[in-house]
Amino acid sequence: MARSDTLQTVTLRNSPDKSLIESPKKDLGSMEVEAPPTAAAESSSNALAKFDQYISATYIHSLKLGVLDYIVAIPALICSTYVVPFLAVIITVKMGTQRGLEYTTCVVLCVAVSLTLKKVFKRVRPTYPSAPREVNLRWMESNFSFPSGDSVQAGALATFLAFCDNTPKAYALVPCVMFARVYFGFHWIGDTVFGAFLGVLITATLLPTLSNALAVIHN
Repeated sequence: MARSDTLQTVTLRNSPDKSLIESPKKDLGSMEVEAPPTAAAESSSNALAKFDQYISATYIHSLKLGVLDYIVAIPALICSTYVVPFLAVIITVKMGTQRGLEYTTCVVLCVAVSLTLKKVFKRVRPTYPSAPREVNLRWMESNFSFPSGDSVQAGALATFLAFCDNTPKAYALVPCVMFARVYFGFHWIGDTVFGAFLGVLITATLLPTLSNALAVIHN
């Protein structure tokens, strides 16, 4: 009897604990099923980008306005790098040196942020609009697409005029610029939406502080 009890004790001690063996397998199985958060976020971002491209190409890039292209070309270029310096000069002449400095500072900061984000996201521009245009402007841009720099400047200009010249109607310029930039194939819709929001945000945040600082220096 003593020998039998000893054998049973040894057997029990040497027998593996099933819970210790099975639990790691269970954990490993659950780990394999779960997708990494970064992969899920990237998949969601890609889906949103594809939807943006589909809507842009289907409803705006394929749109044909004929001779109205000459009119649409105005908001397409009004906030471009070729025109904004002249806007800064006009604002300085019409509204004074301080306002000119305020606007120029907002413009420079908007350009810096916009160019930085373009290098970060590296979103490729549309090739060309699928429908022919009376005016070909697409050749003028070759860098990355997101965000739309012209939409950033449109948001900045409208916010500046609303704040400094009590002209909230200036915000009507923003959707015109956004549409024109997409219509001529410079951008996807999402580029312009984010760009306009960024321009408004930067200018609305910076302008009050900048205005007070320049007023103190001037006095």
